[in-house]
Formats: sequence, structure tokens, C-alpha cells
Amino acid sequence: MVEGQSQMLSRKQIYIEVWELLLTGVARKYGTSSAFYISFVRKQMCPFLLQGIVRS
Repeated sequence: MVEGQSQMLSRKQIYIEVWELLLTGVARKYGTSSAFYISFVRKQMCPFLLQGIVRS
């Protein structure tokens, strides 16, 4: 993604990407830190995999 650009993702898109690429891969894809993306995903109330444990 180009710096300064924002992109809207639906909850469904977030869910799909997190389970396909895992959090670190998605964070890297959008140029953010894993910590930022974890916070974002939690606010969207999407379950995610972190260190082998499903979190919600």
C-alpha cells in the first residue's frame, strides 16, 4: 500500500486475510506493526490465531 493511503476492509475480509496469512503476514502486507494490527483486529471482534491459540 502506498504511504498516506488508507483502505477500508470489511470484517469478513479481515477474518479471511488473518486466517490465510496470519497476523504477521497481514500486518506486513499493509505496512503496520503486528501489535497495531492485533489491536485493530480485536476492535473488529474477529477471532485470530496467535502462537497456536485461537483468540477472540
